[in-house]
Amino acid sequence: MIMGVYLKKDNGKKMSKKNDNISRYAELLAKPIPIRESIPKTFMEIAGYPHYENVVSNILKFYLSPNEDHGLEDLLVKSLLDCINRKRETPFVILTRSLTIEREFPGLNQTRIDLLISSGDADTDETKAVIIECKIWAELYNNLDHYWDAVEATEKTGVLLSLYPVTGSLHSGFVNITFEEFVDEIERNLANILPGGSNKYVLYLHDFLANLSSLKGNKLMSATFNFYYENLRKINELAKVRDEVNQRILDAIVISGESLGYTVTDKRYPDYRCWLVNGRNDVYFCLFNDAEEAKSLNECLTISLFLDQELVKRKDDFIKDPVLKGLALKNKFRLGVIFKHGSFIQIMKREYPLNASFIENIEQELVQIDRQILGPVADRVTELL
Repeated sequence: MIMGVYLKKDNGKKMSKKNDNISRYAELLAKPIPIRESIPKTFMEIAGYPHYENVVSNILKFYLSPNEDHGLEDLLVKSLLDCINRKRETPFVILTRSLTIEREFPGLNQTRIDLLISSGDADTDETKAVIIECKIWAELYNNLDHYWDAVEATEKTGVLLSLYPVTGSLHSGFVNITFEEFVDEIERNLANILPGGSNKYVLYLHDFLANLSSLKGNKLMSATFNFYYENLRKINELAKVRDEVNQRILDAIVISGESLGYTVTDKRYPDYRCWLVNGRNDVYFCLFNDAEEAKSLNECLTISLFLDQELVKRKDDFIKDPVLKGLALKNKFRLGVIFKHGSFIQIMKREYPLNASFIENIEQELVQIDRQILGPVADRVTELL
């Protein structure tokens, strides 16, 4: 092991060029970055059926049926009618006390209607019907005449439920309602009633509505998208600065490691390099440009000792060695089975916080770290082998 080799100081010349431009980014850096909220996974996502039109239609049939076990009566039907009547010149009224909800109702030319809501008035012999076609991501390739002409009713209306508004002409008997509009209406009506029915079905409904909303993307990300595109060029310029810092770290790890006599590997990876102890592939230091505790790249440098292949079976020889224990304690390294994966284990680890001074002098910092602990650890490991 070559010890105490110091490299010529780079003085961070590449980085100093960027210092002249800091004022350009001051306004951007002072802006609060929108919080990126994530939407919890729904049961439909977990089951792997978040966008299946048949699954969505089956669930809608259950909740549209007033006499089902959900106990919400005709809340979803009324929500749908509210959406429909906003888009019609004359209101469409249907008797909800005598509703029939059907799935896959036969249309003409061997077609199937996703959902058919129908009711009849025994006093007047009037029949009403709502023909529903559901579209998630598929285009509207259906001939809606085949649906419309197949339904015999005194009065009827058609609804195309879609994820996005449909452009172009639509059958004159149909209105286009987006799932977002329908979900918003249902949620408004849910807020205006006391919790009804079995709690689990109300919970399922909220989860179903959340799934429908998530199909179009996370609306909570809108502020983030706006922030990004309002500051696109400066953000991309700062990203280049970040990448240059990252490359500076990786280059220094390679230069320092080779100057100290290590064989340096894994040069194609974006965030770490390995220093082989005595050129062996089964015991090596790995220097990561990140850390478990860090929130972003370039925040910490993690230095770990790994055992691989057959040496894993001898882990206790290293972990229980008093010399390695003393070196770890003195230099604030963790010692033990820290991480295990496949054929290798991590047995020593420490995270070094990064800052401008550390990066500017990173070659000397790495040499000093090698002098204090990595070199002595490598020597002791070699003796134990």
